Amino acid sequence: MAVEISVVLPCRDEEENVGICVQKAFAAIKALKMEGEVIVVDNGSIDFSARVAKKMGARIIHEKSKGYGAACLAGFSDAKGKIVVVSDADNSYDLGEMPVLVKALKNCDLVVGSRFSGKIKKGAMPALHKYVGNPFLTKTFNILFGTKLTDTHSGFRAMHKKGLDALALSEKKFNLTLEMLCRAAEKKFLIKEVPISYGERKGFSKLNSFRHGFGHLCFMLRERLGF
Repeated sequence: MAVEISVVLPCRDEEENVGICVQKAFAAIKALKMEGEVIVVDNGSIDFSARVAKKMGARIIHEKSKGYGAACLAGFSDAKGKIVVVSDADNSYDLGEMPVLVKALKNCDLVVGSRFSGKIKKGAMPALHKYVGNPFLTKTFNILFGTKLTDTHSGFRAMHKKGLDALALSEKKFNLTLEMLCRAAEKKFLIKEVPISYGERKGFSKLNSFRHGFGHLCFMLRERLGF
């Protein structure tokens, strides 16, 4: 049967978590009563992430270009579904909540799962990110692009494949999440947020607070003001 929904999970060294994410994704697809696939994009893992994901039924893509964005772009390009959902492979986003995002997509172009209008569990997000970094970057984005979002950096999203292709995304690093919103705002896409829960991950984070935060700020200013 034709694939209706594709779940894309960029992954690097998530052996402890990726299997759980794949299982949850398939369970959510079943709950939606849709035909779907789970794509795990292995981005140079040195552990058994790809093997674990494949054992759980995921389709594996190996992306040699390093970076979160590069992994996402590879998955988006290869996705066969009319709907594409992207999430992290570290189990911080609960893929069991995916049906909420997909159902909300019926009335808009892009759905973003908002951690700040939902529940951030204890220990899931450093105080610096929760009370300073994310709120500041989100407010800056809203001012620059005329939006009213609460969580511009959430990595849990759903979108129609045609709309996703129309955005012509190209960022290969962490700025892909912002590029998606920038392009969507420029094209006057209807963006909707739904509350989600955000939990503590196992293993180490690839995020560098100051380097990535400053990079996000520069990207927004460059996109909007030409800096």
